[in-house]
Amino acid sequence: NPNTIEVLYQGTPVWINYVDPENCAADVSSMLLPSETLKVHVRDLVEGKEISNNIPKQVLSGRL
Repeated sequence: NPNTIEVLYQGTPVWINYVDPENCAADVSSMLLPSETLKVHVRDLVEGKEISNNIPKQVLSGRL
């Protein structure tokens, strides 16, 4: 799936789907934070930069 990335969250692989490929935003699965929908910039995630929008810093890595 070209609109999906795999993220390691506290050592656990989690799949994240793009919601807006234009700005590389992604919806975080509810398995990360139940009852909450957050967004992360995929480019920042893949490059290992600090993640904003309340994404826990335990997010270790991501890949396209």
